[in-house]
Amino acid sequence: MGQNITRRLLGQTQGQAYTEYVVILAVLFGVGFGVASIFVGFNELREMFFGYYASLANFLNLPCF
Repeated sequence: MGQNITRRLLGQTQGQAYTEYVVILAVLFGVGFGVASIFVGFNELREMFFGYYASLANFLNLPCF
C-alpha cells in the first residue's frame, strides 16, 4: 500500500517522477525568492544576483549581460 502512495505522488515512470521533482523544486525556489524579495527588497535581491553572476561569470568565463 505504501508503494502505491509513493507511485501516485511521484508519477508512474522515472521521467514523470523527475519532472514532478523539478517542478516542486522550481515552485519552492519561486516561493523562497518571493519571500526574500518581500523581506530584502527586490532591487537589493537583483543586485545580489547580478553580483553573484558577475563573479561566477568572471571565474568561468561566461558571457556577461
